[in-house]
Amino acid sequence: MEQGEEGGGDDTDEVNVMEFGNDGKFVVIGGAGGSLKIYSSHNLKMVRSLDFRLFGGISSIGFSPEDHSVDQYLFVGHRNGAVSVIADPKHRLLMLDSALESLPWF
Repeated sequence: MEQGEEGGGDDTDEVNVMEFGNDGKFVVIGGAGGSLKIYSSHNLKMVRSLDFRLFGGISSIGFSPEDHSVDQYLFVGHRNGAVSVIADPKHRLLMLDSALESLPWF
């Protein structure tokens, strides 16, 4: 992984945890300093970087079980005991639309 790419946290952040997504398309790396970086497993290019320094280091990463009827979530455990849940906003909007359509008054 190259240093100096976009993202939060320190580019020299020590790796605490690494996990592949259920579909194998992405690898997620959590750092001791609070950086979370998501790389394409195809070409190892960073696709997203998040800065969680306020919560302390990242201690665990987990994905929701692969089920094509529901969206995938990424769970990030932090040293301070907090847990962040990350989902693609586009998928969350689709879920909201689907839920609204099922309401009797919609």
